[in-house]
Amino acid sequence: MKNLLSGIVIITILVGCATHQNLDPKDTKITLFVTAQGLYGDPQNNDPNVILANCQLNDNQGAPTTSGPGIPSFQSKVFKNKMVTWDVEVDVNSDEAGYSVAIEQIEMKFTGPSTDDFFIKKVFAGKSGKVMARVKNADIQDKLYYYNILFSVKPKTGPKLFFEIDPILKGNN
Repeated sequence: MKNLLSGIVIITILVGCATHQNLDPKDTKITLFVTAQGLYGDPQNNDPNVILANCQLNDNQGAPTTSGPGIPSFQSKVFKNKMVTWDVEVDVNSDEAGYSVAIEQIEMKFTGPSTDDFFIKKVFAGKSGKVMARVKNADIQDKLYYYNILFSVKPKTGPKLFFEIDPILKGNN
């Protein structure tokens, strides 16, 4: 009986710690993975299906890696008064072929579903291929922020092309 009670206490502590760990407010990092050659080489530049087929999104908040048609519904958790960083990585083959990819800007969507304003600005310009922004210190619990990621792909030689995807942020206090 004593061992059973000890086991229950240990399990309760572990579950409580795991649950608490997932709810700890922390900075969010969202990474866009791009297959640059596939995207750049498509003759129908900016076809949404081609863009989605050559991109993946992931974050450090536990959202599963999402690609293809799932990207518009990809939700990253963000916390009030914490930083959000959008970064980009290119696949190995494209990197070896000399392609570079950069996040050019993050902007709040002005059309479509209503969106809550999580940031002090509507548009954030990229610096060194990524964007960083601090979430406002306001009640954002369970609110949604619809936005666009504008990114560029440039081969070793040739013009830079621009592409766009539109995921979602979900607020947590």
